Amino acid sequence: PKFLDYVGIGADDVVIVTSVEHDHVDIYPTRAAYEAEFAELARRVPEGGLLVCDARDPALRAIVAEHARARVVFYALEGDDTGDVTPTWLGALCSPDGAAQPFDLYVGGMSCGRFAMQAPGAHNVRNAIAAMAACAEGFGVPVTTARGALATFEGVKRRQDLLGAPRGISVYDDFAHHPTAIRATTQALRRHVGAARIIAVVGSTGAVRACTDLPPAIKIGAQTIGSEQRPVPLAQVTRSEVLQFSAGGFRDFTRIAASDPTMWRDVFLANKDAVLEMLGRFNEDVATLTRAIR
Repeated sequence: PKFLDYVGIGADDVVIVTSVEHDHVDIYPTRAAYEAEFAELARRVPEGGLLVCDARDPALRAIVAEHARARVVFYALEGDDTGDVTPTWLGALCSPDGAAQPFDLYVGGMSCGRFAMQAPGAHNVRNAIAAMAACAEGFGVPVTTARGALATFEGVKRRQDLLGAPRGISVYDDFAHHPTAIRATTQALRRHVGAARIIAVVGSTGAVRACTDLPPAIKIGAQTIGSEQRPVPLAQVTRSEVLQFSAGGFRDFTRIAASDPTMWRDVFLANKDAVLEMLGRFNEDVATLTRAIR
C-alpha cells in the first residue's frame, strides 16, 4: 500500500490512523491480510515518531499495542467505547449552529474550550481532532493556533461539497463509497438539515459493490426484509407493527414504481445474476413459510 512509502523517511514521522476497517477487498480478500499491512505501518514508524490513533477501533488498539515502536496518542469522541484505552484528546459534539459544527475539546482531561468547523458531522470532528493532535504533539503547534485555522478550513472537494441549490434543493457531492463512510456522511447531513428530506444517489463502485452487487430496488428490499431487529413469531406481529416495520421500504418501492420503467428494466437486466440469486432466496423463504403454514 502507498502509505508504507510515506514512513521511515525521517526519525520523527507523524502518522494518523483513523480506522482499520476491512476495505479494498479485491486486493485484501481477508481481514487478516488487510490488518497485516497496518501492523507493518506501525512497525515502520520510528521510535522518535508519533502515531495518532482513533481509540474506538479495537483492531487498531490491538495492532499498535503489539507492533508500535513510536509513541501512540489516542483520540475519541465523548461516549465512544475505547476499551482499556483512555484517549488523551477527547471531543464532545454540540448541536449544529447554523452552518458551523461546534464541539468542546479536552486534552489530557483539561478543557481547551469550544471549537467550530464548517464541515458538519461527527466523522469530520474526529478527523479535525486527529489533525490537531498530530500538529500539536508532533510539530508543536499551539492549540489556540489550530482553533483559528480550523474555523476557516472550508473542507475538501467531494466531501459534502455543496454544488448548488437549484429550486431551493441543496445538491451535495461526496466521495463516500464504503458503507461506514456513507453512513457517517448521511448522519452528518441529517444533523445539518434537521427534518428535511434527504435523497441519496449511491454509485455501485468499490466496497458498495463488494458488499452487495444488487440494483437499488433489491437493495431496498433486502434492507426492509433483513432488519437488525430480533425475529418474533408471526402470530405475535400485529398489523400496526407490520406497517411500522415496512413503511420506509414501502415508500421507497412506491417511488420506484412511479419512476421510469425503462431505466429499471436496464438496471435489472444489467444485474440479472444478482437479481436472480435474490429471487431464488426469496422463493426458498416463501416455500419454507408455505410449508410452515400448512
